[in-house]
Amino acid sequence: MPSTLEEQLAKLRAGNAPSPPSRVQFSPASFLSIPHHDEICEDDWDDDEDVINPTPITQESTIPVAPPPCVINPPPTIHPTSQSNVPRAQRNDIVYQQQLYQRAIDITKSAMAKERGRDYAAAVDAYVDAGDIFTEIGRNELDPATQRTLKKKAFSLLQRAEALADWLDSHAAPSISEATNVAAMASAEAETEVQATEKHIEDMKQELKQLKYTSQIMKADDASDLGEATKA
Repeated sequence: MPSTLEEQLAKLRAGNAPSPPSRVQFSPASFLSIPHHDEICEDDWDDDEDVINPTPITQESTIPVAPPPCVINPPPTIHPTSQSNVPRAQRNDIVYQQQLYQRAIDITKSAMAKERGRDYAAAVDAYVDAGDIFTEIGRNELDPATQRTLKKKAFSLLQRAEALADWLDSHAAPSISEATNVAAMASAEAETEVQATEKHIEDMKQELKQLKYTSQIMKADDASDLGEATKA
């Protein structure tokens, strides 16, 4: 080892660049041996322990730049298994999302029917329930455009619940003596409120149609189903 160091120093004094150390030759081989992952989880780090702390290699192993074994037998063995499991988990999530979605639509329709029937207290509760469900679906949705649609829908339902609740609070009887007058005025005022919300209900119907179209896209399992959904 001292003679090697002296040779290197002698070459430097003579103006010649010393030859690189032998360990530099390992860089191309270590680069090729790193597995390629689309996503890296904690389990993958255990598989890379041999890459981080490589064993000494022979002169023959440093010759090929792209060895055929890397093509025939790729190092990552967990990656194909994870790909086969991901669609199954996604399908389970989609089924659950679709069940929540259908439930939210049914509750929204029920709230609109209760509002038309002047059962405002029950309509408030139904609007709140539907808005909460749409909010939950939006939080679990990965597509940003769908997230914005669901958020807008949830906000609209909660706004309607708040408006009805404020109307009920403003018309609450402060005492038993005034209850008769409030009941007499309730019919005419309720009719006015129903007429004022007809346009809102029609807008909600259009939003429901848009959300049903979004649900068809969510149900599409492959590209062919997605193409059929977008033609609808």
